[in-house]
Amino acid sequence: MKAGAAVRGRRPRVPRDTYRATARAVGIAPRLRRRTLVLDAAILAVAGAFVIMTGPVIGSGVSEGFRQLTASLSESLVGQLGSAQIELPGAAGNVGGAEPVVNGLPDFTQETELQVSGRVPSFAIATGRSVEIVLNAAVVANMGLDPSGTFGATLPLKEGANAIGVTLLSGRDVIARSAYTVTLDRQPPALEVIGPTNGATVDGPNVVVQGKAEVGATVTVNGRTSVTGQDGSFSESFTPQPGPVEITVVARDRAGNETSAKSRVTLRAPTTAATVVSVSLERARVRPGETVVALIRVTENGRPRPGTRVTLAVGLVTIGSFSTDALGFARFGFAAPPNEGDAAVIVFAGGASGSTSLTVAR
Repeated sequence: MKAGAAVRGRRPRVPRDTYRATARAVGIAPRLRRRTLVLDAAILAVAGAFVIMTGPVIGSGVSEGFRQLTASLSESLVGQLGSAQIELPGAAGNVGGAEPVVNGLPDFTQETELQVSGRVPSFAIATGRSVEIVLNAAVVANMGLDPSGTFGATLPLKEGANAIGVTLLSGRDVIARSAYTVTLDRQPPALEVIGPTNGATVDGPNVVVQGKAEVGATVTVNGRTSVTGQDGSFSESFTPQPGPVEITVVARDRAGNETSAKSRVTLRAPTTAATVVSVSLERARVRPGETVVALIRVTENGRPRPGTRVTLAVGLVTIGSFSTDALGFARFGFAAPPNEGDAAVIVFAGGASGSTSLTVAR
């Protein structure tokens, strides 16, 4: 077949340029273009009006449908969750709240064997799960869970701190674990009583017991708890009857170990203070109105009483008050009464008094 010949059974294809030229010659191209633009505009206008009028209805229907669908799904899920059992994941990692709880584990003890008991929270109990107890990095017990989730074991402790771990297992996977530390201490606490020494005689009315104990220990003196300092020092005072006094000091550490010290002292009854006031005059006979110097001394049990307030009066007239010096002395000058005769010079000091006589004459 020659090139350019028409294929049998098919109409020859009209070139695009020839088609356009023919359309312009006949006069149909402008009409087709105008009709197409008018038709497109009409379709768009009708579609816009439809959307404006039906938009709220469609939106409301879609919203209501979505709400009904959500409610239906929620009811279905609630029904399924309400009848299903909660399963904790078996993968490694601690599950919050599922930790085994040990009952009344002490921080310190003096017992070499420790009884450990506890339970697993009820929601964490499941078939195939067990509790493993580790003491100082060594597994000492592994037991299955009974329906109540309780467990128990006896642990041999070493002197000092003991690390205890309790793990809830599902096969080899860790569900949850808890850790504790218990210190074994079998040594009695240190205790030193400084005073009073055994057999000493103590002046009343109080007995003061002083000493030092192990830091952190509780100290009692004759059954009365004493407050200790940060270094364990203590001081306790009590007032017994005069005579023999038994003193018992006990130091108790946090593990319950005790150290005691006993002594016996004699409490001497306090003596009544004897205050003596003596008064002398530089001149015992003077004229009316002349100056007189009084020399006063205050002692207690034969010892000077410095700083004691004294008051001097001549007859019924109070002259003034002053204090004794370091040696218990005081000097005071005053004018003799204007009337002739004998006048009493009285001094009051420390609950006691002293007096002398002054003669006034021309």
